[in-house]
Amino acid sequence: VTTDDGITGLGSAGAALGHARYTIDHHLRHIVVGADPWDTEALWERMFRESINYGRKGMAIEAISAVDIAIWDILGKSVDKPVFKLLGGRTKEKIPCYYSKLYRTDLKAMQDEAQQFKDQGFKAFKMRFGYGPAHGQQGVVENLKSVEAVREVIGYENDLMLECYMGWNLEYAKRI
Repeated sequence: VTTDDGITGLGSAGAALGHARYTIDHHLRHIVVGADPWDTEALWERMFRESINYGRKGMAIEAISAVDIAIWDILGKSVDKPVFKLLGGRTKEKIPCYYSKLYRTDLKAMQDEAQQFKDQGFKAFKMRFGYGPAHGQQGVVENLKSVEAVREVIGYENDLMLECYMGWNLEYAKRI
């Protein structure tokens, strides 16, 4: 998003990038062009309300989020402050972070990846399960193997978070 003064704000959309971009270019831009970027709440509410015809989750929210992030980036740049200062400032001296990738691939490759980031000082990790309900009991076994493989590298003194991408049903989750 670029202002009349030439300040460019950057925002990003996740997995639905192509669809989000289309939504931004063909709908949301008409809401924000000419608006005051300092009206963040009003702009967000208008984008949200006007997306009712095509959804209030997934791609539509990603598109709104990308524009909203770009607007906040503009505000920070316009006053030469980081956005966290505009949102109330520091609340902690340190914020712990975690390594978030570890997609289910070859187990050795996952271990090598975990080791690489453990060596960089990460104390928490998030990995993705590669199997869901369609894979039955064998999927359960493979998911557990991936947890065991990563745990071998990071140990039990480090945190391990597990992502299933909203892809499990209740029965599969209980089996896991």
